[in-house]
Amino acid sequence: MIPAVIVGLLLLSAHPSSAIGIHQPGVERSTTRPLHTQKIGACGVLRRADVTYVLEKDVSSAGTCFSIQADNVTLDLNGHTVTYGASVKKHPVFGVLSADCWFKPIVGNPCGGDHRHIEIMNGKIVQGAGVAPFSHAVRMGQGTDFTGVKIHGLDITIAAENSMGIYTEYLPGGSDIYNNTIHNNVKVVSDRMQFWGTSIKLDNEGKARIPDLIHNNVVIGGPELGIRDDNPAGTRIYDNDISQNATYANGFCIDAAGDNMLVYHNHCHPIHGRGLHADHSGVQIFDNVVETVDSNQIQEYHGCEIHGTYGIQVESDNFNPTNVRVYGNHVIVHAAQCGADAMRLTDLKGADIQIYNNTFIAVQDKINGVYSTRGAYGLSVGNVVGTHLRFYNNVVRADTAIFYMDWDSGGDITLANNTFEAGRQGSSTQLAYFGTGVAPSYGNFFLDDTYQGFSPDSARFGPYTGDSWYGVLQTLHIRVTGKNGDTPKGLSATALDAVDAAPHKRSDEGVGEIRFILPVLRIENKKPPVSYLPYRITLQAPGCSNDTFEVPTPTSDTLSRQMACH
Repeated sequence: MIPAVIVGLLLLSAHPSSAIGIHQPGVERSTTRPLHTQKIGACGVLRRADVTYVLEKDVSSAGTCFSIQADNVTLDLNGHTVTYGASVKKHPVFGVLSADCWFKPIVGNPCGGDHRHIEIMNGKIVQGAGVAPFSHAVRMGQGTDFTGVKIHGLDITIAAENSMGIYTEYLPGGSDIYNNTIHNNVKVVSDRMQFWGTSIKLDNEGKARIPDLIHNNVVIGGPELGIRDDNPAGTRIYDNDISQNATYANGFCIDAAGDNMLVYHNHCHPIHGRGLHADHSGVQIFDNVVETVDSNQIQEYHGCEIHGTYGIQVESDNFNPTNVRVYGNHVIVHAAQCGADAMRLTDLKGADIQIYNNTFIAVQDKINGVYSTRGAYGLSVGNVVGTHLRFYNNVVRADTAIFYMDWDSGGDITLANNTFEAGRQGSSTQLAYFGTGVAPSYGNFFLDDTYQGFSPDSARFGPYTGDSWYGVLQTLHIRVTGKNGDTPKGLSATALDAVDAAPHKRSDEGVGEIRFILPVLRIENKKPPVSYLPYRITLQAPGCSNDTFEVPTPTSDTLSRQMACH
């Protein structure tokens, strides 16, 4: 019995969903500009509204350098360097700060005033040696009257524990963060679950109604994330170049942590770490270039994190995301000291996820001249029920297995119209590897896929997989005419396979075509493979002689038949 969802998938593969349009936000951003210019030559409090402050020389400060306490302030570093935290070591200090004084984590720093329409630009900010943890280069937020901020053209260097290059929180959205370079030399993060090892972090924007723009930034190094934002209003993260060196778990280049985000045109190539991550609804990840390898020095694991590196991951994280699209990405993951999954899905139960038109490559690297034995998988899933998952029109190459079902199991997943290429093991490449342990896995199908260099019956089942199985399906199209080229009325057909006594039955779709979705193979743990080939097809129509013929192997080509009709 072929699940009804597969029929819908077949139609979807022929006519992929249109991408959600990329457009400028409907809410206008402020275009207010400061009315006056003031030259400055030292660190201090900037409390005049409507002023562009222009730095005239390199400056340094014992603690925080600049505190912005007025509306419509632009701080133009004018190509100069700000060094902060030269001698204050007991509490956090900042390169540039704007916040209200009631916020306890900034106690000891200049604070207060107003905070609308702040812009910081054009220079270097360098963290002094030995400063206290949480001494961010730019810290905005925790005030009653903030708007989004504009931060661009900065070259930032940080190294202290829990320090971030650009950190904002509780802003209403509308920030524009672009053309910055973050040199993140931080080595220690006290709580990676709070993402304190992030280079650019826009936090606690769950009520934002204006999207942020984070683009054209370069992130070099960093122990955890490159960029993270949780704004749900359609934030766009694009054209960034990220090469973090994660030593804490889940060290992704980008974490799209809010609904409706667009993540595109980014180049993610960590020294060590993972690629792109989404756990919210309406997220689109597209046209990115991702190449990752993981570290075997992850702090909490004292070695590799579970599964190693991911190219792209979509997971629930208790947010139950739906309407997620992943398309047009080019992903390469390397299994070296740790494993590698090019596309990873975790804890998704019936979510609407579409993954299409991507290239996923998972390779095992050589270590000291010998290939890694860590797993390199194209699509890896765990605790996934795929009734509304669509994985189609992708190119997948993997050195271990194209499809991996992990210990947490799952099922009802269909991979359709993909091209699967053999990895370095050639004909020994596995189409599927079931490592399930929680429960057997059923209802997984490979529909109209192309297999290059290996056979679709190549599979591996772990010791606890029970009676797990998968099926290989192929669509058979038959175009039928009479002698005069007309379409026979009342056309129907049956297809009898080599195993089942009950035939498959179909009727004309209205244009003289019959379409079957036919089982080709069934591969089940601890049982011989079952082949349903060849098929015996019989065409029937009133006033026409039955046409019976054999199909050794269904293909994607349309088969033409002519019936003898009165």
